[in-house]
Formats: sequence, C-alpha cells, structure tokens
Amino acid sequence: MLLTKLFILPDKIHSVPGFKPLYSSIDWEKTKDWTLYYVRSKEAFTYSLDTLKTFKFISLRQDSMTFFLKTATQIPEEKNPVWMGAYVTSCQLEDGTSIKIEISQYGGFFYVERERRYYELAEDVRGNWLSFFTSKWLQLEDTK
Repeated sequence: MLLTKLFILPDKIHSVPGFKPLYSSIDWEKTKDWTLYYVRSKEAFTYSLDTLKTFKFISLRQDSMTFFLKTATQIPEEKNPVWMGAYVTSCQLEDGTSIKIEISQYGGFFYVERERRYYELAEDVRGNWLSFFTSKWLQLEDTK
C-alpha cells in the first residue's frame, strides 16, 4: 500500500508522493497501566523499571493515552530527535510485559526503550499531548 503524506498550509495542500509511515510493533490500544513518574534527573534515561517504582507517580488514563498514541509513527532510524527534557512513563503490554517510555517535554515525540525506537505524534494532537503531560506533571508536584 502506498500512502501520501499531506501537508496542509493556509493556501493549499502539499503532499509527498510515496511517503511510507512506519508504525510501531506495539498495539497501543492494548496497553494498560500507564504511569508517569516524578523523575527530575538527567539520569532518567538510565533508570530501570524497578528503580522507577521508588519515585512518586501518577496513573494516566488509558483512553487519553490511546487517543494520542493511535497517531504515532516511527521516526526514521537515521534521524535522532533533540531532547530538551523528558517525562518518564511506563505501561504494560498485552502480554503483561512492562516497558519504559521517555516522552519529550517539547517535541511531540517519545522513545520506546524496548524497541530502541523514536516515535512522533501527528501534528494536530501534539499541543494537546503536551498540555496533558504538563497537567499531569503539575498534579504530581502538588501531591505529597
């Protein structure tokens, strides 16, 4: 199947013929137990799932995560996004395996450690995605 990516600009629609989005091997709709951890260290990328359990955390609504993640496509491997801060999350896959995911605080992309792959969300949901995580982070900060 050959897809075309559309770019909608104020005056017209532009497309890139032959664009082939890369989708995750993870079925996001079948994930559960989403958790955001209160990690404020640059070492967050090195923490194991067991270490994360020692941090303050908040659960994330499955329906919200599914809404955002159904738009996720893989960023080509030759491109490495620039990190300027990350939220650290985890979820459970359909088979019961827990995985760690780092979510960019600014760019609308995330990194799945298990796959060693970056994904980005559709541009039309990125603003709401970032607002969602900012709101959850502030809730975490307010809990004792």
